[in-house]
Amino acid sequence: MRSKNKLLKPGMLKSYDTGRKIISPVTLLPNKSKTTVKTLAVRHQTKPKKVIGWDLWDDGVNQSFIGKFLQCRYQTHLRYRKLWKSQKCSLPIEFGDYCHWLFSKLYVMQSPPDANGLKKLCKEFHKEWLREHPIPSQKQKEIQERVYGMVAKVMPEYIKRWDGDWSGKYKYGNDTVRPVKWIDLEGYHTRTYTYPDGKKTVLHNIFDGAFYDKKKKLWIFESKTKGRIEEETLQDGILFDTQVMLYLWIAQDVFKEKPAGVLYNVLRRPGQNWLKEDTLKSFCDRVEKDVSKVRRYDHYFKRWEFAIDYSEVLAWKKAFLDPVMQEIRMWQEGKLATYINPFALVSKFGRCDMYAPIVWGDYTKCTQGDRYIRNGVKK
Repeated sequence: MRSKNKLLKPGMLKSYDTGRKIISPVTLLPNKSKTTVKTLAVRHQTKPKKVIGWDLWDDGVNQSFIGKFLQCRYQTHLRYRKLWKSQKCSLPIEFGDYCHWLFSKLYVMQSPPDANGLKKLCKEFHKEWLREHPIPSQKQKEIQERVYGMVAKVMPEYIKRWDGDWSGKYKYGNDTVRPVKWIDLEGYHTRTYTYPDGKKTVLHNIFDGAFYDKKKKLWIFESKTKGRIEEETLQDGILFDTQVMLYLWIAQDVFKEKPAGVLYNVLRRPGQNWLKEDTLKSFCDRVEKDVSKVRRYDHYFKRWEFAIDYSEVLAWKKAFLDPVMQEIRMWQEGKLATYINPFALVSKFGRCDMYAPIVWGDYTKCTQGDRYIRNGVKK
């Protein structure tokens, strides 16, 4: 039987900034959609909102930009030049954001907070979250409630597992380097990048943390919240982990010394499924029952210490960073095409957050900014 789906014709999408045609992958519109080729074309050719988007020389790049640029230039164009942002809800992302924020608060304390102290921190975080999401959808509210409930059960156990981070003695043992003196937590840092012809831009990132060990060696603290923890994958990819290597390269300039390496601090996101009959309380009770078992600590909380010689950072810069920065410059100057990468539209985690705008021309679940924001400051 012949499909009734209509094809999105190549050349339909037009670049907002150059007007040149961008070749679209052949895309099937779902039967249930009333979208037609005509209406899709109209959506893409409507006069766009005037925005002040990303610029290489004014704004530089960070790890997130590099990752998105290598993944798909068209998604990079929508997100950074045209400032489109998906309103898609993601529990893993919200869980990670909240945990990272908590770490930045916990590690400046002489001693960790109790349950009431964590509740106060939760309220403080929620106020900040509401400033970024002033009119949250019902779905966003539900996800945040679940995130707060999960973290309320997980974080007290994390504090127990790594009690020596505050007291100096680990009740449950620790065979990795120990933070003795914190010198940075969630700090925003930049390093000037100079091209061969002398033109300059900046590379910037927010560090999870940096500390000195008992031998006064500098270490980068990198926290991850994962559903799955694969030690071999971490070890095999460490020397080309863009985020970590960029941290190490920037840190050498910021702290005026070569880091000894990175301490990976991994917190596993609880994997309990939400059952039909669940309430928030019953779900969180099941999370607590599992995570509070001492024998499960090694399942939820892991650390790996990676000593990295600075010569390896310089080798990474030469083999990876320099060529990528050259490509980004060519893209900035219009010497590199902007196109959709069909392999980046769908992954094992589902559709990318720009799937609807790219494939269907549907921006209804996206918001558009007016000025590019770097580290919370508008241009």
